[in-house]
Amino acid sequence: DVPHVYDNIRTILSGEYPVFFPSHPGREGLFFYLAAPLARLFGASHTTIKAASALMGLASIPLLYLLGRELYGRGVGLAAAGLLSISHWHIICSRSGLRAGTLLPLMMLAWLWLVRGLRRGRRWEFYLAGLALGLGMYTYNAFAAVPLAGAAMLAGEALAGRGRRLWAQRANLALAGIMALVVFVPLGRYAYDEPGMYVY
Repeated sequence: DVPHVYDNIRTILSGEYPVFFPSHPGREGLFFYLAAPLARLFGASHTTIKAASALMGLASIPLLYLLGRELYGRGVGLAAAGLLSISHWHIICSRSGLRAGTLLPLMMLAWLWLVRGLRRGRRWEFYLAGLALGLGMYTYNAFAAVPLAGAAMLAGEALAGRGRRLWAQRANLALAGIMALVVFVPLGRYAYDEPGMYVY
C-alpha cells in the first residue's frame, strides 16, 4: 500500500489534483493531500508518509478527549484519550502511513460538533459537523458507515425522549446534511461517472 500512497502523493506534487485516485483498488484522497505539504518540504519518502499518518493519529487523541468531555465529563475524556493513546489498533494505524488513519479525527470532529450543536443550538457548529461529515467521505471507504451511525444516534436521541430538542434543531440538522452533501458532490460525481472503479 505505501508505494501506492507514494505514487499518489507524487501525482499531487506534479500538479494533478484528482478527487479519487484509481490506483489499485482505488483510494479516497484526503490523506494524500494532507501528506503532500510534508513531502514538498522534506521530500516524498517512507518517513514523510509515516509522519503524516502519525500526525493524524496524534490529532485524534485531544479530539477524543474533547468528545468524551462533552458527552460525559472531564474524567471520561481523559480516560478515553489515555486509552486511545495506548491502543494497539490506533498505534498501528498511526504509524503505518496508510490513509485509514484520517477516518478517526474526521469522525470525531463530526460527532463533537453535532453534539455541541444539539446542546447549544449554535448554527455554525452544525455547519462544521456537516463539513467534517462530508470531508470524512474522502478519507477511507469505511467512513461510509458514519452517516448511518449518525442517523442511528439521532434516532436514539428521539427514542430516549429528546425528540423535542431534535425537532427544535431540525433546520440546523438539515443544514448540516446539506453541507455534508455539498462537500461530497465532487466525489459523488466521480462515483456517478466511474461506478465500477469507485465501488471496486
